[in-house]
Amino acid sequence: QVDKSQFSLLRVDAFATGKSLHDTFVTEETLRRTANTILQKPFVFAIDKRFDDLSSHVPEEVAGGFVPHNSRLEFRQLEDGRLMLSCDVLICKRYSNNLVEYFKRDGGKKGVSVEVEVFESKEDEKTGLLELVDYAFQAITGLGDMISPAIPNAQAVMAFSKEYEKAYELEFGKYDELN
Repeated sequence: QVDKSQFSLLRVDAFATGKSLHDTFVTEETLRRTANTILQKPFVFAIDKRFDDLSSHVPEEVAGGFVPHNSRLEFRQLEDGRLMLSCDVLICKRYSNNLVEYFKRDGGKKGVSVEVEVFESKEDEKTGLLELVDYAFQAITGLGDMISPAIPNAQAVMAFSKEYEKAYELEFGKYDELN
């Protein structure tokens, strides 16, 4: 249950297997093993006043919300074969400097990026990509529309936005006729 007077709920597609724009990748085994490190981490953002939008990873980031300790961690197979990790994020309406308004203005969704602390990595001899073997999530960063997420399809969708409502209806609408 979410206290809608204090929080807005986001569903975040945070991290996925496969190649990132930073020439790194994680395996399914690593993603599943490290997934719970995203719990209790902040959702951070900064405002870029030049573009009246969110920014990227900058020193001015502030926490506007968090991943609850009991967030639903889900893994979803994407059409391109990658596995996406999703979680819930609560945004503090009072203390997030109008972050919710940027989501509302932009159709209920924004790109995201994760900040990770890498403990172990190795270069893949075949591809030259850096495999993240062990890491822990440090934060989820909200991104402005001019910033491409390093993980393709990484985004936060505001609960009860049009896109969220369509997905909810597809998943649960079939039960409408049940008493």
